[in-house]
Amino acid sequence: MLGPGSGPCPPLDSMRKLTPRRILRGIWNRTGRRFIRRVEFDIMRRSLELPNLRVPRRSAMDVHGESDETFSMWPCTHEIVDKLGKDFPPAKLAHFHQMVDHPDVDFVIRTNPDESVCWGYMMHAVRPFEDPEYRFTIPLQPDEAFQFDGWVHPEHRGRLIAIVGTNWAFDRRRTAGTKAVVVTVRKNDRPAQMYHRRYEFEKIGEVIHWRVGPLRFNKVILDRPADAAQA
Repeated sequence: MLGPGSGPCPPLDSMRKLTPRRILRGIWNRTGRRFIRRVEFDIMRRSLELPNLRVPRRSAMDVHGESDETFSMWPCTHEIVDKLGKDFPPAKLAHFHQMVDHPDVDFVIRTNPDESVCWGYMMHAVRPFEDPEYRFTIPLQPDEAFQFDGWVHPEHRGRLIAIVGTNWAFDRRRTAGTKAVVVTVRKNDRPAQMYHRRYEFEKIGEVIHWRVGPLRFNKVILDRPADAAQA
């Protein structure tokens, strides 16, 4: 007789399927994937000799009265970062303060008039730079910049800030003598892949990142003549 809360025994056929291989696979799915992680990125490059990104005219930009032709950003400061606690956690704010002081990073931002809300920001490294999260370093040519971070406030998405902000930053890099911008895009991030290919970013290599417990390993593969000549 079955006691309270009991159920029928599983069929013998299902019990026979619990082979050692299946048991080990179940353990791996529950624990191993948390301990070992693999992430792959495409390294993509866009020449700044190309025109700026095309702004879709069917989606007229209107952020507090500004248009895509008048939109601008400015270098971020410690004073601005100190006002952004509503939108970012303390660890991110500490990272922002580090990037403000970093000699190789151009950190530009756009906020509301009293600087209390970040509409969006972008960071470019003008020399080989270690990715803050995955700890890989992309080799750069002297006239390249690495775009390693960017963000648009959820309430301002869909207003073309990403496109016009990128164009503004591209113009800023051209003024500084930069000839191309390099980015990394996750291989499995289909929307990001489509976005960058639509705007003529070309794949020039890849990054394979492994995380095993507290340890991190990276393999950076570049496939272009300029890097082969330096190797």
